[in-house]
Amino acid sequence: MRLPAVLPPILLAASVLAGRAADAPDFVREVRPILATHCFNCHGFDAGARKAGLRLDERAAALLPAKSGAHAIVPGHPEASELLLRVTDSADPMPPAETGKRLSAGEVDILRRWIAAGADYRPHWAFTAPARPSPRSATSAGFGNRSTASPWRGWKRRACGRRPRPIPPGSYGA
Repeated sequence: MRLPAVLPPILLAASVLAGRAADAPDFVREVRPILATHCFNCHGFDAGARKAGLRLDERAAALLPAKSGAHAIVPGHPEASELLLRVTDSADPMPPAETGKRLSAGEVDILRRWIAAGADYRPHWAFTAPARPSPRSATSAGFGNRSTASPWRGWKRRACGRRPRPIPPGSYGA
């Protein structure tokens, strides 16, 4: 059985996009749950419970140096980020041993890839203002000229070898 000529480029594009997606973990789905489970109790929004002056729930605060002078997150440089050094340190681990919480190797890898990709913080979709998408014209949707009332009908007419019908002046879509 022979593959259609279009299939190899599609498979190549899909593999490239999958590789990029594997490089940078999604903050909302992968990174934030790890930080919320293991870090936010001591380094979150509650100023009274915050330890070492380190806040990890906001990007601007997480990039500032802690009381020790070390930077918890250095975007693009996981080897220089104190966060990764502390979660992998066996002598002085984070989170502390008395909490009973440990990061798995997979969670540490997600944090490492996230920092290497630039440590992008993104708010949850529920906290962002909705934006109305711009309407797509038949031309921008790939249906050629805007000479039909329905892009689907115009495409269908061209597929059958006929020209699209012009839109009458003053009608919807003109």
